[in-house]
Amino acid sequence: MSNFTKSTADNGAEKVLPKAGLTQCVVTGLIMLGTKTETYKDGTSKDVFKLGLEMKLPTQHHIFDEEIGPEPLMLYRDVTFSLHPKATLNTIVTNMLGKSLPGEFDILEILGLNCMVNIVHVVKGDNTYANAASFSPLMDGVDAVELPTRSFDIYSPDLEILALLPEWKQEQIKATKEFRAASSADKEATKLPEGM
Repeated sequence: MSNFTKSTADNGAEKVLPKAGLTQCVVTGLIMLGTKTETYKDGTSKDVFKLGLEMKLPTQHHIFDEEIGPEPLMLYRDVTFSLHPKATLNTIVTNMLGKSLPGEFDILEILGLNCMVNIVHVVKGDNTYANAASFSPLMDGVDAVELPTRSFDIYSPDLEILALLPEWKQEQIKATKEFRAASSADKEATKLPEGM
């Protein structure tokens, strides 16, 4: 699903929806989400490893905290973590860069990348979603901006970064086999040898 942000929170609180149209965005986060089971329209299901893309809109701001002041609005996109030529992630990155990916490509290279995103508002039930319809390279005449970036490796989880994610996303990550295995490995590594 390509929906990023909805107009109301689960508790009914109002959320700030990014404006529709073509706008600048910066890839500020790459979050390994672990393996999830996806069910398709035909009723079949498949386990897929997911990656969360976090992007900030440097020209669209809102004051969430008076002490901090205006902050860029964010977009989120969860995709299957695959750079196969037919994969959605490959299409997104190719469109962001404006060129096909080389045979060897480190996804971390897009952290901090400035590009354009075309946002379309989609209404479903009582909610309006900001949907990223497409990506393209940064337009001529638009200055790139630098924003803080972060990445989360589920195989070596940084709990400080995990704590910054929305609670529902933290719970999803903690429920994955990858996170549970990494947590068990950490506990085993910190055990003192017998007799000490």
